[in-house]
Amino acid sequence: MGITMNYILDESYITHSTKSLLENTKETSAIVGNIKDRLRETPNLVLPLQKTLQLVDQLSEFPLGRFLLHNKGLNGFWTSYIFNSSSEDRKNHPLENWLLNNSILTSARERFFRFKKILQSYVRSDITMCSVPCGLMDELLSLDYSTIDNFQLVGIDIDDESIEYARKNAIKQNLINNVNFIQRDAWGLDITSRFDLLTSNGLNMYESDEKRLIALYKNFRKALKNDGILVLSYIPTPPKNANDELMAQLFGMTVEDFKLERSIFTDIIQVTYLNFCSDEALKHQLEAAGFSLLNIQYNQNGVSPIAIAQAK
Repeated sequence: MGITMNYILDESYITHSTKSLLENTKETSAIVGNIKDRLRETPNLVLPLQKTLQLVDQLSEFPLGRFLLHNKGLNGFWTSYIFNSSSEDRKNHPLENWLLNNSILTSARERFFRFKKILQSYVRSDITMCSVPCGLMDELLSLDYSTIDNFQLVGIDIDDESIEYARKNAIKQNLINNVNFIQRDAWGLDITSRFDLLTSNGLNMYESDEKRLIALYKNFRKALKNDGILVLSYIPTPPKNANDELMAQLFGMTVEDFKLERSIFTDIIQVTYLNFCSDEALKHQLEAAGFSLLNIQYNQNGVSPIAIAQAK
C-alpha cells in the first residue's frame, strides 16, 4: 500500500503566528484538546489512538514541540536550533531527543551542511550574497571569509523576529559590518541586479502553486546579476507506490521511526510545508523564470536535493 501524504497549504503559516519560545499556557492546552478531538474522529491513524494522544501531550511538554503544535511548521529560530544541534546533544525531553537525532529533521540538518559546502565554493572577494528567507542566516554567517576582502551579505525575511535573531547572530560572528537586513516578502523583493549569489533553503516547500513558484523564481532572477547563482532546496516527489519500508530506507531510518515521523508530522501536526516537486518540474519552473539549471545534488541515499542554477 502506498503512503498517503496530504499537506494543505495555508499561506498564513509562511509567517508564523507566534513567537518562538512558548510557555505551556491555556492556549496550548486548548490546541492540545482540539487536536485530540480531531484525532479521535480520524480513521486510519498511523499509530494506535492511545499512543497518538500520548504523543500530543508529550509535544506540549517542550518548547520545540509547542511551537510545532501552534504553528504547524518551523520558523527561523527553530530551524537554526535543529541545524546547530548535534547527535551528541542530549535534551531534557525524550521526544525532543528523538526529533533532533532520529527524525527526518536530521536529513534537513545534513542538507544544511551540504548547502554550506556549496556556498563556500563560491566565496570570493567583492561578492554580494543574499539569503531569502534568511531566518537566522546561518548558511551565510557561518562561512569562512578570512581569505577575501570587500564582501557583502544581505538577509531578507518577512518575519521581524527572525531578522532580530539574525542580527544578533551576525554580531556573534563578527560580521555585522558586512551585513544588511531587509524585512520584505519574497514575492515582492523589488531588487534589480544586486546579488552575485542568492540562496533559499525551504521557502518553496510552503508553496504548491506552480505559477506562484515561477513568480518567486522570477523575483530571484531579477535580484541577481547576469550569470548570478541561485542555490535552493526542494522536496522531491516520493517514489510511486512508496511504502514505510522504502521511505525508511531512503532516509536511513528504522520503520518504527518512520511511522513515528508520520504520526507526529502528518496525523498530529498536519504540517503545511511539504509540497513536492519533481526534478523535471523544478527545471521547467527555473527555465520559465530565466535560469539555466546547472546541477542537482542529492545525498548518498538519493534524497534531500540541492539545486544550483545560473541566471541567463
